[in-house]
Amino acid sequence: MNKDINIKKYTIDLLIPKKYFNILILTFLILTLSSSVGSFFYFKYRDVYSYNEMKREDAINKLQETYNNFKSMTGKEFHNLWNENFHEAVYSLGGNGDGNKWDCSNSACYILKLLGANIPYSSTKDLMKILTEKSWYRARVNDCRLFDIILFNKDSAGIGHMGIIERIDLDSPKQLKYCDMNATSGAGYQSIQFGSSRIYAVYPITMEIWFGDLLKRE
Repeated sequence: MNKDINIKKYTIDLLIPKKYFNILILTFLILTLSSSVGSFFYFKYRDVYSYNEMKREDAINKLQETYNNFKSMTGKEFHNLWNENFHEAVYSLGGNGDGNKWDCSNSACYILKLLGANIPYSSTKDLMKILTEKSWYRARVNDCRLFDIILFNKDSAGIGHMGIIERIDLDSPKQLKYCDMNATSGAGYQSIQFGSSRIYAVYPITMEIWFGDLLKRE
C-alpha cells in the first residue's frame, strides 16, 4: 500500500514540481474567485438591455415592445420601480452606481435603460445644451407628459438638476411630482408648481430618443 502511495506521489512530482504546485493552487483559487465576482455583477445588471449584441431586426422589435410598455406604465408603477432601485442609494455628484452612489443624471439614465431604452448617458449640462440648440422640446410645462425629464435651472454653484415626472396634478395648485436623486434626501419624490422659475425645460422621452442610434445603423 505504502509503495503504491509513494509511486503516485512520485508521478505527481514529475508532472508538477513541488515548487510550482502551491502557485498552481493559488492561481486556481484566484480564477475561481474572479469568476464568481464576475457572475455576481453579470446577474446584478443582466436586466439592463444590451442592443449591440442583438440582430438589428430583433433589437428594433424589442425596443418597440419596451417603449410601448414604458408608455403604458402608471405613475405608481414608476414610483415603485424608482424606490426599488434607489431607496438605499446615496447621492454623490458624478456617482454612477459604484458603491450605490448616484447623481441625478446617472440615476435617470440607469432607470430608463432598465426599462429598455437604447440611450447614451447624458449629463444635466449636456441636456441643457441640447435644449438650448433645438426648438422641438416642450418649453412650456403645460405641455409636459408623464415620465418626461424635467430640467431645473442652475443653482448658485452653477449646477443644474433633473428628475423624471411621475405625476401631474391639474387641480389647484397645479403641480408636477417627480422622482430624483438629490443631495438633501437622496432618492426623493419632489413637487413643484407649474410656472415655477426653477424649471428650465421639459425633455420628452420620444420613440426617437428611446431607439437612440439604432435606426442609424445599416
